[in-house]
Amino acid sequence: MAAVSVPGCAPNEALHRERPPVNQIRAEVLAGGQPLAGVTVALAGTESRTETTGPNGIAAFDGLPAGSFTVTITGFDQSRWRFVRTATPVALGAPIGQVTVQFRGDPLPTGTITGRVTVGGRPPSQLQGESLALTLVTPDGQEVTRTLGGSDGTFAFTGLREGEFTLRLAYRDQTRTITVTLARGERRMLSLDPLSPGEERPPTDERGIPR
Repeated sequence: MAAVSVPGCAPNEALHRERPPVNQIRAEVLAGGQPLAGVTVALAGTESRTETTGPNGIAAFDGLPAGSFTVTITGFDQSRWRFVRTATPVALGAPIGQVTVQFRGDPLPTGTITGRVTVGGRPPSQLQGESLALTLVTPDGQEVTRTLGGSDGTFAFTGLREGEFTLRLAYRDQTRTITVTLARGERRMLSLDPLSPGEERPPTDERGIPR
C-alpha cells in the first residue's frame, strides 16, 4: 500500500495528526445525582439547535460559531423533579471555546395515604376468612390493591404524587369508594369501615404536622 504524502508534512504525519478542537457546548442533566436521559436540550442565540440527552444525561452541540447562546432544558417529569434552573446563558469565544453546563434536579416530596380498616369496629383478622380488599387508583389510572383479610387492617400507600386518588374498599358484595386529593408532600390518615361512614384525620405535611 502506497504511503500518503502531504506537502510540508513528514510521511504519514497527516494520518496521525489529531482532529483540531471545535467550538462545543455540552449540557449535562442530572436528577437525584444520576444522569437523566430523554431530556430535550434547546440551544438558542447565534445559532439554534435541539438535541436530546442520552443514557449518560449529556447532549452535545459541536461546530458552533463564536457568540452568545442560551441553553434550555424541557421534557422532564415536572411532577417528579425540581430544577433550580432550566436555562442558562453561555458565551463562546473565538477561535476555540468548549463549555459544559450542568443542570441538577432534586426529587419532589411525595405524599402518603395510610390508615386502618375495620368492619363494624372489628379488625379484619376477626372476619373468619371473609375477603376484604382496598384498592388505590392513581390520577393516571394505575391500580394498587392491598388484601386485608386476616390482618390488623392497617395499610399504607407511599411515594404518591399530588393529585386526586380513589380508594375502593370491597367487602362481601359491597364496594365503598372514597376520593382523596393530595397536595405535594401531603400525608393523609384514614379510618375506614365498609359498614359505617369513614373518619378522616386532618391532612399533614411531609413532617407530619397538620396543615
